[in-house]
Amino acid sequence: MSDPSTATQPAVSTASQLSNPSMNTPARPLSSSPSEYWHFISAFLRRPLTMGAVAPSSPALARVMVPPTDLKSAQIVVELGAGTGAITREIRHRIGLNTELAAFELHPDATGCLRKKFPGIHVIEDTAENLRQHLDRLGHAHADCIISGLPWSTMSDPLQSRILDAVLASLHPEGVFSAMVYLHSKGLPSSNKFKRKLEARFGRIAASRIVWGNLPPAFVYYCEEPKVPATP
Repeated sequence: MSDPSTATQPAVSTASQLSNPSMNTPARPLSSSPSEYWHFISAFLRRPLTMGAVAPSSPALARVMVPPTDLKSAQIVVELGAGTGAITREIRHRIGLNTELAAFELHPDATGCLRKKFPGIHVIEDTAENLRQHLDRLGHAHADCIISGLPWSTMSDPLQSRILDAVLASLHPEGVFSAMVYLHSKGLPSSNKFKRKLEARFGRIAASRIVWGNLPPAFVYYCEEPKVPATP
Protein backbone atom coordinates (compact mmCIF):
# COMPACT_ATOMS: atom_id res chain seq x y z
CA MET A 1 0.00 0.00 0.00
CA SER A 2 1.26 3.48 -0.74
CA ASP A 3 1.76 5.85 2.15
CA PRO A 4 1.09 9.60 2.17
CA SER A 5 4.35 10.27 3.98
CA THR A 6 6.51 8.55 1.34
CA ALA A 7 7.19 9.12 -2.34
CA THR A 8 6.42 5.56 -3.47
CA GLN A 9 4.28 5.06 -6.55
CA PRO A 10 0.67 4.03 -5.75
CA ALA A 11 -0.19 0.55 -6.97
CA VAL A 12 -3.40 1.23 -8.87
CA SER A 13 -4.23 1.22 -12.55
CA THR A 14 -5.03 4.94 -12.43
CA ALA A 15 -2.35 5.71 -9.86
CA SER A 16 -1.29 9.15 -11.03
CA GLN A 17 -4.89 10.30 -11.09
CA LEU A 18 -5.89 8.74 -7.77
CA SER A 19 -2.86 9.99 -5.84
CA ASN A 20 -3.28 13.50 -7.23
CA PRO A 21 -6.96 14.24 -7.88
CA SER A 22 -6.20 17.92 -8.51
CA MET A 23 -4.88 16.84 -11.93
CA ASN A 24 -8.47 16.22 -13.00
CA THR A 25 -10.61 18.33 -10.68
CA PRO A 26 -10.66 22.10 -11.19
CA ALA A 27 -10.41 24.26 -8.10
CA ARG A 28 -13.50 26.29 -7.26
CA PRO A 29 -15.12 27.88 -4.24
CA LEU A 30 -16.90 25.32 -2.07
CA SER A 31 -17.14 26.61 1.47
CA SER A 32 -19.28 25.75 4.46
CA SER A 33 -21.57 28.43 5.84
CA PRO A 34 -21.18 29.81 9.40
CA SER A 35 -24.37 28.01 10.41
CA GLU A 36 -22.95 24.74 9.09
CA TYR A 37 -19.79 25.22 11.16
CA TRP A 38 -21.86 25.95 14.28
CA HIS A 39 -24.05 22.90 13.63
CA PHE A 40 -20.97 20.70 13.25
CA ILE A 41 -19.14 22.04 16.30
CA SER A 42 -22.28 21.69 18.44
CA ALA A 43 -22.64 18.08 17.33
CA PHE A 44 -18.97 17.42 18.08
CA LEU A 45 -19.33 18.75 21.63
CA ARG A 46 -22.31 16.43 22.18
CA ARG A 47 -20.82 13.35 20.49
CA PRO A 48 -16.99 13.66 20.19
CA LEU A 49 -16.41 9.92 19.80
CA THR A 50 -18.73 9.56 16.81
CA MET A 51 -17.85 12.82 15.06
CA GLY A 52 -14.06 12.47 14.78
CA ALA A 53 -13.45 16.14 13.80
CA VAL A 54 -14.26 19.59 15.14
CA ALA A 55 -15.17 21.19 11.81
CA PRO A 56 -16.72 20.22 8.46
CA SER A 57 -14.38 18.93 5.77
CA SER A 58 -12.64 21.70 3.84
CA PRO A 59 -13.16 22.33 0.10
CA ALA A 60 -9.68 20.93 -0.54
CA LEU A 61 -10.43 17.67 1.26
CA ALA A 62 -13.85 17.41 -0.38
CA ARG A 63 -12.22 17.47 -3.81
CA VAL A 64 -9.69 14.79 -2.80
CA MET A 65 -12.36 12.60 -1.21
CA VAL A 66 -14.16 12.04 -4.52
CA PRO A 67 -11.99 9.75 -6.69
CA PRO A 68 -11.04 11.21 -10.11
CA THR A 69 -12.97 8.51 -11.94
CA ASP A 70 -15.93 8.92 -14.29
CA LEU A 71 -18.97 9.26 -12.04
CA LYS A 72 -21.14 10.88 -14.72
CA SER A 73 -22.27 7.45 -15.96
CA ALA A 74 -22.54 5.85 -12.50
CA GLN A 75 -25.91 4.41 -11.49
CA ILE A 76 -25.52 5.08 -7.77
CA VAL A 77 -22.83 6.60 -5.55
CA VAL A 78 -22.89 6.11 -1.77
CA GLU A 79 -21.55 8.42 0.91
CA LEU A 80 -20.96 7.08 4.42
CA GLY A 81 -20.98 9.59 7.27
CA ALA A 82 -22.34 12.55 5.32
CA GLY A 83 -22.46 14.88 8.32
CA THR A 84 -23.56 18.37 7.32
CA GLY A 85 -22.89 17.80 3.62
CA ALA A 86 -19.43 19.22 2.91
CA ILE A 87 -18.48 16.15 0.85
CA THR A 88 -22.04 15.63 -0.40
CA ARG A 89 -21.87 18.98 -2.17
CA GLU A 90 -18.75 17.94 -4.10
CA ILE A 91 -20.24 14.53 -4.98
CA ARG A 92 -23.35 16.23 -6.36
CA HIS A 93 -21.13 18.34 -8.59
CA ARG A 94 -19.27 15.30 -9.95
CA ILE A 95 -22.06 12.80 -10.64
CA GLY A 96 -24.31 12.63 -13.70
CA LEU A 97 -27.84 13.94 -14.00
CA ASN A 98 -29.24 10.41 -13.78
CA THR A 99 -26.90 9.18 -11.05
CA GLU A 100 -28.52 8.46 -7.70
CA LEU A 101 -26.77 9.51 -4.50
CA ALA A 102 -27.37 7.78 -1.16
CA ALA A 103 -26.02 9.60 1.90
CA PHE A 104 -25.77 7.66 5.18
CA GLU A 105 -25.80 9.60 8.44
CA LEU A 106 -26.67 8.38 11.93
CA HIS A 107 -27.68 11.57 13.66
CA PRO A 108 -31.21 13.01 13.17
CA ASP A 109 -30.12 16.66 13.37
CA ALA A 110 -27.64 16.12 10.53
CA THR A 111 -30.04 14.12 8.36
CA GLY A 112 -32.62 16.89 8.65
CA CYS A 113 -30.00 19.36 7.47
CA LEU A 114 -29.05 17.12 4.54
CA ARG A 115 -32.65 16.73 3.37
CA LYS A 116 -33.11 20.51 3.31
CA LYS A 117 -29.84 21.22 1.52
CA PHE A 118 -29.93 18.37 -1.01
CA PRO A 119 -33.48 17.57 -2.12
CA GLY A 120 -33.63 14.59 -4.44
CA ILE A 121 -30.90 12.48 -2.85
CA HIS A 122 -31.51 9.43 -0.67
CA VAL A 123 -30.76 10.49 2.92
CA ILE A 124 -30.56 7.33 5.02
CA GLU A 125 -30.59 7.65 8.79
CA ASP A 126 -28.93 4.36 9.62
CA THR A 127 -25.59 2.75 10.32
CA ALA A 128 -23.31 1.95 7.40
CA GLU A 129 -23.41 -1.67 8.54
CA ASN A 130 -26.79 -1.90 6.78
CA LEU A 131 -25.54 -0.58 3.45
CA ARG A 132 -26.30 -3.81 1.57
CA GLN A 133 -29.92 -3.89 2.71
CA HIS A 134 -30.52 -0.30 1.65
CA LEU A 135 -29.03 -0.88 -1.80
CA ASP A 136 -31.42 -3.80 -2.21
CA ARG A 137 -34.31 -1.57 -1.14
CA LEU A 138 -33.30 1.03 -3.73
CA GLY A 139 -33.06 -1.62 -6.44
CA HIS A 140 -29.28 -1.65 -6.97
CA ALA A 141 -27.06 -4.71 -7.09
CA HIS A 142 -23.91 -2.65 -6.56
CA ALA A 143 -22.68 0.86 -5.81
CA ASP A 144 -20.30 2.25 -8.43
CA CYS A 145 -18.42 4.27 -5.84
CA ILE A 146 -18.50 4.39 -2.03
CA ILE A 147 -17.04 7.46 -0.30
CA SER A 148 -16.46 7.32 3.45
CA GLY A 149 -16.05 10.22 5.83
CA LEU A 150 -16.46 7.95 8.84
CA PRO A 151 -14.09 8.34 11.85
CA TRP A 152 -12.42 4.94 11.56
CA SER A 153 -9.88 5.56 14.33
CA THR A 154 -12.62 6.01 16.96
CA MET A 155 -14.41 2.77 16.05
CA SER A 156 -14.12 -0.57 17.79
CA ASP A 157 -12.40 -3.36 15.89
CA PRO A 158 -15.65 -5.34 15.32
CA LEU A 159 -17.49 -2.26 14.04
CA GLN A 160 -14.70 -1.50 11.55
CA SER A 161 -14.95 -5.07 10.25
CA ARG A 162 -18.73 -5.05 9.95
CA ILE A 163 -18.78 -1.81 7.96
CA LEU A 164 -15.94 -2.89 5.67
CA ASP A 165 -17.70 -6.20 5.02
CA ALA A 166 -20.85 -4.26 4.12
CA VAL A 167 -18.75 -2.17 1.71
CA LEU A 168 -17.33 -5.33 0.11
CA ALA A 169 -20.81 -6.80 -0.27
CA SER A 170 -22.02 -3.60 -1.96
CA LEU A 171 -19.20 -2.27 -4.16
CA HIS A 172 -19.16 -3.00 -7.89
CA PRO A 173 -16.18 -5.24 -8.86
CA GLU A 174 -14.79 -2.33 -10.88
CA GLY A 175 -15.80 0.33 -8.35
CA VAL A 176 -13.72 2.49 -6.02
CA PHE A 177 -13.96 2.84 -2.25
CA SER A 178 -12.41 5.98 -0.79
CA ALA A 179 -11.82 6.35 2.95
CA MET A 180 -10.62 9.45 4.76
CA VAL A 181 -8.06 9.17 7.56
CA TYR A 182 -7.03 12.05 9.83
CA LEU A 183 -3.27 12.46 9.91
CA HIS A 184 -3.03 12.66 13.70
CA SER A 185 -4.68 9.23 14.01
CA LYS A 186 -2.31 7.51 11.57
CA GLY A 187 -0.22 5.85 14.30
CA LEU A 188 -3.09 4.81 16.56
CA PRO A 189 -3.71 1.05 16.97
CA SER A 190 -7.25 1.35 15.58
CA SER A 191 -5.96 3.22 12.53
CA ASN A 192 -3.25 0.63 11.93
CA LYS A 193 -5.83 -2.15 12.17
CA PHE A 194 -7.99 -0.31 9.67
CA LYS A 195 -5.09 -0.13 7.21
CA ARG A 196 -4.45 -3.87 7.53
CA LYS A 197 -8.13 -4.58 6.99
CA LEU A 198 -8.09 -2.56 3.78
CA GLU A 199 -5.07 -4.52 2.57
CA ALA A 200 -6.87 -7.79 3.33
CA ARG A 201 -10.01 -6.73 1.46
CA PHE A 202 -8.74 -4.87 -1.62
CA GLY A 203 -6.25 -5.79 -4.31
CA ARG A 204 -5.16 -2.25 -5.15
CA ILE A 205 -4.78 0.67 -2.76
CA ALA A 206 -3.36 4.16 -3.21
CA ALA A 207 -2.97 7.03 -0.77
CA SER A 208 -3.66 10.63 -1.70
CA ARG A 209 -1.42 13.55 -0.86
CA ILE A 210 -1.91 14.98 2.63
CA VAL A 211 -4.51 17.74 2.67
CA TRP A 212 -2.99 20.28 5.05
CA GLY A 213 -5.80 22.76 4.43
CA ASN A 214 -8.23 20.80 6.57
CA LEU A 215 -8.93 20.81 10.30
CA PRO A 216 -7.41 18.41 11.18
CA PRO A 217 -5.11 17.54 8.22
CA ALA A 218 -6.15 14.34 6.47
CA PHE A 219 -5.47 12.03 3.54
CA VAL A 220 -7.56 9.50 1.62
CA TYR A 221 -7.11 5.82 0.77
CA TYR A 222 -8.47 4.85 -2.67
CA CYS A 223 -9.29 1.12 -2.76
CA GLU A 224 -9.99 -0.98 -5.87
CA GLU A 225 -10.41 -4.67 -6.78
CA PRO A 226 -12.54 -5.81 -3.81
CA LYS A 227 -11.74 -9.32 -2.67
CA VAL A 228 -14.58 -11.78 -2.12
CA PRO A 229 -15.13 -13.17 0.41
CA ALA A 230 -13.84 -10.58 2.86
CA THR A 231 -10.97 -11.59 5.13
CA PRO A 232 -11.44 -10.58 8.78
